[in-house]
Amino acid sequence: MNKLVVLGMDGATWNVLTPLIEQNKLPNLKKLRGKSAWADLDSTVPPLTPPAWTSAFTGKNPGKHNVFDFAKSSREDYELHLTSRLDRKTRAVWNAVSEAGGKVVLMNVAHTFPPEKVNGVVISGFGTPESECDYTYPPELKQEILKKHPDFKPGIPTSFIANNDTAEFLKVLDSHTKTNFQVFKELYKENTPELGIYVFDEMDRLMHFFWHCFDEKHPRYEKTDFTEKFINHFQLVDKLIGEFLEKLPDDVHVMSFSDHGFGPVHSDIYLNNYLLEKGYITLKEGAKAEIKVTTSVKIKSVIVKFLEKIGLWKFYRDYRLKTIPVGTVWFLKNIDWTKTKAVMASMAGKSIRLNVCNRDPIGAVNSDEVVSVIESLKKDLLDLCDPDTGEKVITKIWRGTEAYSGEYAIYAPDVILETASGYSFHHGFSDSIIKESTQHGRIRSGDHEQFGTFILSGEGIKSGKLDEAGIMDIAPTILHIMGLPVSDEMDGKFLEEAFEEKWKEKHPLKIIEEIEWSAEISSTSDDEEKQIAEQLKALGYL
Repeated sequence: MNKLVVLGMDGATWNVLTPLIEQNKLPNLKKLRGKSAWADLDSTVPPLTPPAWTSAFTGKNPGKHNVFDFAKSSREDYELHLTSRLDRKTRAVWNAVSEAGGKVVLMNVAHTFPPEKVNGVVISGFGTPESECDYTYPPELKQEILKKHPDFKPGIPTSFIANNDTAEFLKVLDSHTKTNFQVFKELYKENTPELGIYVFDEMDRLMHFFWHCFDEKHPRYEKTDFTEKFINHFQLVDKLIGEFLEKLPDDVHVMSFSDHGFGPVHSDIYLNNYLLEKGYITLKEGAKAEIKVTTSVKIKSVIVKFLEKIGLWKFYRDYRLKTIPVGTVWFLKNIDWTKTKAVMASMAGKSIRLNVCNRDPIGAVNSDEVVSVIESLKKDLLDLCDPDTGEKVITKIWRGTEAYSGEYAIYAPDVILETASGYSFHHGFSDSIIKESTQHGRIRSGDHEQFGTFILSGEGIKSGKLDEAGIMDIAPTILHIMGLPVSDEMDGKFLEEAFEEKWKEKHPLKIIEEIEWSAEISSTSDDEEKQIAEQLKALGYL
């Protein structure tokens, strides 16, 4: 079995990396890309962390692996229920490698909690509770790591973001990155795996909140100390990658990719305001005054700064995060479902849920009305414009059954949206449909975009840019490099354009019929789910 190392970079985009490479600020990535096949990597619809990483490592679309978002709407109630590794219904590449006798070191991949049994070791990534829990396989590995690295945490604490403590966040960001990658290097050296996977996920958090400090074209661009710290973090990742690759044997292939890209955001769309205005949502009697926000962003900013000044902001944020019910977007409690046809329940997933009779608890849309309601939504949503610019803010709309295929596509969101560049969604209601983009009273200036990054180097790999590459192409390409067969149920393709003819002749692609697979039985506790929900709320995903 051939060996491969995958170094993921959550949210990495050539829009950031290429300028820094051209300025010789990322010498190791410059060297790696120069000898590699590389590409813009097309992500999932929408470009979102859980479905994207899961699609990458399974080679399948969400309709086949069953992970669509951070949370899912239940057909039994109107709550949002968190998703996890347990929702994945198909094998990932580490399962295939383990089954074939290869050893695996898997660390910091989103949606791998609770950790599963592999031939090797696992440390789960984003979506892991921030307190005591079993986040390693084997379980005893956790204490071994903490004994050597007492400050180790499986993910960077999100409380720094929620509490608006940016200085401490940036300080912890770098130290966390160094410690965690050091743990990976030690595990890799100790286990000498056939497949090693590590994801640098801290840059995603950085770009959400500090994009305006880097991008001079952003309408709220400001050059501050954070501008240098933004660049320094990418240089740190570059340095760590360079040190690791320098000691890597020549016969190991190297792949690096991101789950989605990133770009500027300046405005939030409070879509439920629009759905309320258009009659798709009806509120409970007396709820309108309760949920309508009457203070402007500027006034909120003044309040936040005052609370920070007197030392109470952290306590207030902690209180608010803990009082929002776990698994529930607060505004859903104020909706009259007997008269509501459609609601935006997921900001992160950019999706709308219809309220369908005989499917949902209190349906208001008959099954024979679904198509007409969706067509009506499409017309109304594609007409939505920014009142300040006249620009249309929603550019594309899919039905879930159009975006996905497979036996789990029936659980997909009913409607999925794509926004114009610079616009993102915000859950709940506000005093206007479109406002400045904020989170926790501070600027939120970056958001996910469709195209991420892809790099592949090693024996038999051409150098140069590929015409196209998609997120689901990752798994079949990994398996082919390692000499393992590719399932005929995978939606992705082996990226043969990246390989020399001699390699392809010597290593013909092996396609096999899908082998039945079932995940081991496991679960997450209520307390673990509460902690994960607080993480997601801190980052604005719930």
